[in-house]
Amino acid sequence: MYNKGAKDKDEQKGIMREWFFSKYQNPADGCPYDGREGGYQYIYGGPYYADDILNDKFINVFSEDVINELVDELDSECIEWSAIPTSDWYSDYEGMVKDAYQNFINHIAQINKLVNIDIGIDSELKNSFFKMIFVSIITSMETYLKDTFIIKLFGSDTYVNNLLQNNVGINEQKYSLKKIKEDSDFLNNKIKEYLSSIMWHNLTKVSGLYKEAFNIVLCLNKNLIDAVEKRHDIIHRNGKTKDDIELKISKEDVINLKNSVSVFVKTIEDSFNIYHQVYNKDI
Repeated sequence: MYNKGAKDKDEQKGIMREWFFSKYQNPADGCPYDGREGGYQYIYGGPYYADDILNDKFINVFSEDVINELVDELDSECIEWSAIPTSDWYSDYEGMVKDAYQNFINHIAQINKLVNIDIGIDSELKNSFFKMIFVSIITSMETYLKDTFIIKLFGSDTYVNNLLQNNVGINEQKYSLKKIKEDSDFLNNKIKEYLSSIMWHNLTKVSGLYKEAFNIVLCLNKNLIDAVEKRHDIIHRNGKTKDDIELKISKEDVINLKNSVSVFVKTIEDSFNIYHQVYNKDI
């Protein structure tokens, strides 16, 4: 695969550089940016580091000095790298996500076990422990929302057409007919690109998407919205509010959130089932 006989240093670096850029990209070239969430969102995997990648791949192929020289050059361009999505990224994704709801149920079952672990009487330790579980519940919810949306959407031309007709974010983009003609997958790729930029715990945004594509109204409530805000404080403010007040998360808070999210997700599942029965859609 590689020219192990390459003697010239520049030739060796050229081979490694070509391979590197076939797999990895500057996040500025392909990842959504959210300042509120801490910067680039590595939706295709990452962040990755040139040092780890190149030494792992080429340490037995080329000189360590040459590898490290290229690492320095790449680091000067970008420290953290994103993977490049393959053309069949979403088909691979569909294969991995066979049942988003069952995955959610499995995660909640694990949460039930964690909640009942006896971690002693240390109040600070308990607070930290329940904060982690609290965040995990929100993560399970957004994972369900994302997985369900993507698999349902690309499983039905009707849903894709609904999204194209109703979503402003997609329709405000302009492309030439020539560009569209040259790429037979242009439309789906642009939809996938747009969905990749969505923060799936932004419940207001996600609620709009579900309405636009599936005509399903998500049952949002203040408790869920507040819980997402607390998740943000835990992850990005070291567990403090914007007023620098320490968040206190109890076992009861975790159980209440788990129950609220479970009802929320179950309602979405029921909505899809009803839609299927009434309209005989293959979803």
